[in-house]
This record gives sequence, structure tokens and C-alpha cells, in this order.
Amino acid sequence: MFFLLIASFMMLVTMAQSSDAFYGGPYIMKQQVEVPASCAKVVVMSNPLMSGGSVKLKNLETGVICTLYGSVTYVDKWYFIVPNGSYEVVEITSNYVAHINAQGIGVGSIVKFSHASGGYVLFEPK
Repeated sequence: MFFLLIASFMMLVTMAQSSDAFYGGPYIMKQQVEVPASCAKVVVMSNPLMSGGSVKLKNLETGVICTLYGSVTYVDKWYFIVPNGSYEVVEITSNYVAHINAQGIGVGSIVKFSHASGGYVLFEPK
């Protein structure tokens, strides 16, 4: 019985890991995670105060919401893997200004990520 319980748990863990295969992170820059052609590598730079910041993005095709956030752990940059496509900005952490792909953004802005060009996010305190 115990073995069956452990096997069931391991199967659930494996399924959870595989469902995150196309959206994951944060990964430190030294981690070599394979990015499928259907996904983009989005690098998040920390602000000088290492005080975080986050943005919630809604995939316009699937409706899935993902959250990208800055480091508060003195890791100067890391990355996320997100599906290619267009995203609507649905929320930005209060007291922060966010830039995606070198453009200032606000709630309602549309941003695009692709495997070919990846993406870049920066948070700055207001």
C-alpha cells in the first residue's frame, strides 16, 4: 500500500513537471534549459535596489496568465520560459515602472515574445 502511495505521488510530480515544460522559471542564467521553438526565453533584469517588481501577462490566444518577477535575492538577472505570442499586461506591481523589450508598459499594453527574439524585462521603483 505504501509503495502504491509513493508511486502515485511520483506520477503526480512528473505530470506537474511536464505541464511546466512550456512555462517555467525563474532560472539563473547559468542554467542551460532547452527552450522549445514554441517558446521564448525572457530575461528579467533586477533593479539596482534588488527590490523585486512583477508583471502579470495574459496570453491573448490561450487566456493563460503568467507572472514574471524581479529578484530580491541579489541575483542580477534570470529568465523565464513562456509560450510565443502576444500578451496583454493585466497588472504591474504598485510602486514600480516596468519595461518590456525596451518599451515602457502599462496595464492594457500588448507585448510580444518569440523564440527568435526572446524578451527582456526591467523593473524600476517609481
